[in-house]
Amino acid sequence: MASVGVDGRSISILDGSLTPITTLRPAALSNGARIQALEFSSGGEVVFVADSGQPGGVSSIRRFDGRALDRWDLPPGQVPRSLALPRNGTVLLVSHGSASGARGLGGITILSASNLHELGRLEVCGGRAGEIAVMRTGERAFVRCFGDTVAVVDLELRRIARTVAVGRLAPDQSAVRHSSCGPGSIALSRTEGLLLLPCSRSGYLVLVDRLTMEPFDSMVVPLGTYHIAASPSRPEALTAPRDRAQVSIINLSTRVVEANVSLAGEPSSIVMSGRGDYAYVATQIDAGGRLVLLDMGLRAAVAVDSTGAGRALSLWPGRWSPVLAWR
Repeated sequence: MASVGVDGRSISILDGSLTPITTLRPAALSNGARIQALEFSSGGEVVFVADSGQPGGVSSIRRFDGRALDRWDLPPGQVPRSLALPRNGTVLLVSHGSASGARGLGGITILSASNLHELGRLEVCGGRAGEIAVMRTGERAFVRCFGDTVAVVDLELRRIARTVAVGRLAPDQSAVRHSSCGPGSIALSRTEGLLLLPCSRSGYLVLVDRLTMEPFDSMVVPLGTYHIAASPSRPEALTAPRDRAQVSIINLSTRVVEANVSLAGEPSSIVMSGRGDYAYVATQIDAGGRLVLLDMGLRAAVAVDSTGAGRALSLWPGRWSPVLAWR
């Protein structure tokens, strides 16, 4: 797996037990550039790195020696928000927007994963695009906008299919269409039948039917919940706020918070292992950071790496990584 160092300009490569392997300091990250997001290629030999340099952009960094292979630059004044790689691994999605947070200009850019050539660009969310969830078929992507909306992107036609407001269902099952949700991440459930949308301001996890894009249900979660990672093997998810040192394990079938796990610092990124038995959490504490390994079965932290973790994590092999097993 890979994690951004606390300086924001180095990448720590670790094995699954959090044993450090090497540290990469890509030469492409110069002039004060800081890493915003990471994503392994489907084969794991390359790490895609989004940075906020002048200009910001995306680089493909070879995992073995840190050499920059290709580079795509953002338009002036733009910063990257997140990266997503569909299962087929042929394209890379980049959400980006104005460094000042203003509307316009930003959106989603589709890059070739082989050479980072630009294949298309869509202005979604008024240019205020955030986190991305992609279907395993690579057919559609769902973009969490800054504000209470989600954009549905048809990746085959490379167009915006629709944009919908994030409503919720109150505990009495009445629809509250225009509640103030607040910012948050986005994830697809294990079966991809539901979109999972944490609402940091209202304290709800909204479950949206992926086909109709209508609110299906909602459940109460700790106020401030922002991050979410769904298990690929069980009907559960891991959520975390940005301002408290804890993560919560959510049962999506019973709609209850099954466990709250205390951490040493505030979570900045969470990822789930390909089998869903472990999760990794990057935390921030004072000027440093920690990378925490959670056993989802034990509901507890089982290992901590103290070399320092930043705001971004990527895991390989991941949920959709090609793996060959011998028996």
